[in-house]
Amino acid sequence: MFDRTTRMLLAITLVFIIAYLPFISLELIKYAAPGLFASMSGVSLAAHNLFWRSYLINSCANAIIYCMYDLRFRRESLKIIS
Repeated sequence: MFDRTTRMLLAITLVFIIAYLPFISLELIKYAAPGLFASMSGVSLAAHNLFWRSYLINSCANAIIYCMYDLRFRRESLKIIS
């Protein structure tokens, strides 16, 4: 039904949305309720910090997606590593 390129772009788009959603949500909450994050500690602070950096997952996942769907990218990556 879909060719490899379409599936790859769909996967990249979905990962982008999923990875950036927690970060964008925190930003919106920060502007809606500025004092909310000042009183956090413990588990809630750790979860906040994890969600705050969730956008980094996108960069890591892109390389994995490219390796899964693009044979040339995979070959060139292996050349660089070895």
